[in-house]
Amino acid sequence: MTDSILRRLALVKSVFGDLVINEIEIPPGHYLSHPQTVQLMKSEFVYPEIADRRLPDIWQKEGSKTIYE
Repeated sequence: MTDSILRRLALVKSVFGDLVINEIEIPPGHYLSHPQTVQLMKSEFVYPEIADRRLPDIWQKEGSKTIYE
């Protein structure tokens, strides 16, 4: 648990230490396309195993299984 907390603190320091806030252009004025956000999504975001992240049309073509199936 301590490791998890320390990782989060390092992440916060990294995000704000690099002053990404100052690099966001208006428009669009959001972090979604910023390279740092894209990189952090690969290492810091939790993707639940139970979630189906396919596009709806692909999900339907492959049988439309529910979460219980």
